[in-house]
Formats: sequence, C-alpha cells, structure tokens
Amino acid sequence: MKLKKGILGLLALSMLSLTVGCQKKYELMSHNFMGPFDTVTTYMSYANNEDDFNEQCDYIDEQLNYYDHLFDKYSTYDGMNNLKTINDNAGKKLLKLIRH
Repeated sequence: MKLKKGILGLLALSMLSLTVGCQKKYELMSHNFMGPFDTVTTYMSYANNEDDFNEQCDYIDEQLNYYDHLFDKYSTYDGMNNLKTINDNAGKKLLKLIRH
C-alpha cells in the first residue's frame, strides 16, 4: 500500500515537473517615461522577451502623450480639441470631440 502511494506520488511529481518545464518563462521588466503630465511614470510588466515589452511601452507612451495633450489647458495641438480649445471657444461656438 505504501509502495503504491509512493509510486503515485512520484508519478504526480514527475508530471508536475514536466508541465512546469513546458511553461513560458516571463521576465519582469520596467521602463520610465519622462514628460507626459510633467512627471515620471514607471511601467513594470512581465513579458516573454524584450521586443514584446518594448511594444507595450510604445503603446503606453502613445497613450500617455495623447491624454497629456488632451488635458493640456495651455497649448493647442493640430487635429485635437483639448481643454485649451474648449476654454478658448467657451460661449462662442460648439466643438466636436475628435476621438483618438
């Protein structure tokens, strides 16, 4: 009886080690974004490789800059109605929201 339990336990352990060995290895990576919202943003993520992580960072950088421009009340940007555009036209004309 003990031998059967031992063999079953060893079999379960070996199957577990096989499935763990087949899983993809993820690495924790981080990147600092300087500028959007006049602050430093640190992004940390697990990724399979550096290319995947850089792709994530590019997307986040694009989004941070978009929202930084959208909520900027001091500068205007081509093709975008932001807070400055809204404030400048308050009571004068209607503005359409241009989606990103």
